Amino acid sequence: MSLAQSVKTVAALAERSELERIKVAIESVGDAVYDWTSANDELVWSGPIDNLMGPDVAAKLKMGRDFLKGIGDEGRAARERELRRAILARTGFTAEYKFDLGNGEPMWLEERGTCFMDDTGALARIVGVVRDVTERKKREARLTFLATYDELTGHLNRSRLCAALSEALTQAQRHQRQGAYVVIGIDGLALINESHGYDIADELIQMVGERISYALRKHDLMGRVAGNKFGVVLPNAARDDMELVASRLLEAVRAEPFQTSAGKTIATISIGCVELDSGVKSSQEAMSRAEEALDSAKRNGRDCYVVHHASPAKVSWRRRNRAVADSIVSALAENRMKLAFQPIVHTDSAKTAMYECLIRMEKPGGEIASAGEFIPVAEQLGLVRLIDQRVQELVIAEARRSPGVTFTFNVSGYTASDTPWMRKFLEVMEENQDIAKQLVVELTETVALRDVDESVSFLKALRGLGCRVAIDDFGAGYTSFRNLQALDVDIVKIDGAFVRDLASSADNRMFVKTLVELAKNFGVEVIAEWVETDAEVKILKEYGVEYLQGFLYGAGKMETPWRS
Repeated sequence: MSLAQSVKTVAALAERSELERIKVAIESVGDAVYDWTSANDELVWSGPIDNLMGPDVAAKLKMGRDFLKGIGDEGRAARERELRRAILARTGFTAEYKFDLGNGEPMWLEERGTCFMDDTGALARIVGVVRDVTERKKREARLTFLATYDELTGHLNRSRLCAALSEALTQAQRHQRQGAYVVIGIDGLALINESHGYDIADELIQMVGERISYALRKHDLMGRVAGNKFGVVLPNAARDDMELVASRLLEAVRAEPFQTSAGKTIATISIGCVELDSGVKSSQEAMSRAEEALDSAKRNGRDCYVVHHASPAKVSWRRRNRAVADSIVSALAENRMKLAFQPIVHTDSAKTAMYECLIRMEKPGGEIASAGEFIPVAEQLGLVRLIDQRVQELVIAEARRSPGVTFTFNVSGYTASDTPWMRKFLEVMEENQDIAKQLVVELTETVALRDVDESVSFLKALRGLGCRVAIDDFGAGYTSFRNLQALDVDIVKIDGAFVRDLASSADNRMFVKTLVELAKNFGVEVIAEWVETDAEVKILKEYGVEYLQGFLYGAGKMETPWRS
């Protein structure tokens, strides 16, 4: 053998060895390797083709045409498009298609191949691998399903129903067509949960949903909008049509018991209805109005329907709330929430002891809105937690800029009852523990007494971080000796309603004196709010009140005199 022949032999062996390694690596992940020759249509397999296809099917796949038969017309067309693209671009190809195994359950295959051309440019050979991707396709199909449908019932999910409602509303208003939306609540589902468990409740939800769907008109669209609620869009439905559908649904559900795994169960539904007229501006508004009507149906004894009637006053109230909500969100996003500072003074010297931080909203034009203009709406619409979070951020930032100055700020009742938010609040305070001694956190008395054990834990954690804690509106909740002792606070702020007219009201004087004595018994300092006259100051000083707050000493202002 010549040297040149030896070199060729070694190179061939090296190439074969490399190919063997590649083949083993591919086969180790369960892929089957094929080599198809155009001249004789021969299809040669290597790797776990028997495991992939099953031995009976694999034994029949000796020719290319045999393999193509299993793919089916749609899959063959898609594969052919990928082949043509690969041949023109001189690149590899990838195709996915169903393959019929003959057992009624087609598998999904992913094929990756490389085309080899002869001297004339015609396709001579394809070498590639096929892989079972059935499980991935099932997962993708499931995700696609869940993007549109509710997993438990198979009806539309809330987002898709909302989109359908938006389309129906657009059609109704653009083409002067009538339409309606109804929301359906299953009565007493909580009792089913408690008595039989969530599995039986889920069964009932499915069965009620099926019975509702059978009673609907052909073009009505149904979806699950909450745990025990379904929504139905009624296109081209006049008022009479809407009420007829609602009556039919009530009768369909109450007609006979439902046979669950726990036995026969009787169920009824309540329905809230709204017409898609010019007064409804969005799908969210339609859903909100239907929910209001549903609440009325439940108050009326359940197993009935109520049609929403929008009074002019309610429409005006809703529009105002929507405008205020938009302004709150914009102010939060654009950093237009500001602090005003009201002085709290020492009773003896009238010198400022601390400042209460009061939230203000700067409007786009520069005007300042007081808390009373937007906080009630924020509480109704669930935005107050975001405001409380911003207040905390602003107070901490001001305390950092103002060493030695003490600031008090209030946590709203809605936020104080939200355990996850309270944890976050404590985490932020822990991160800023170095300035905690400058802060007094206020909790209203009624909120503190709502869950005494939870309040005790929260206030104890705050004190452990170095903050002082205060009970605001002291007297409004009639705190008992035991509760005041349990809360273990540093300061109480007497409700201003009892301080007002203190000089002229014997009842107020007696009540305030009793509150001060109660606080003194536990070594708690007292702040009197709403102080407006010298006569009130004199009485409060006699009672031993340590601090005073009110217009007599200054309203809340955005200036920061301690820095100037």
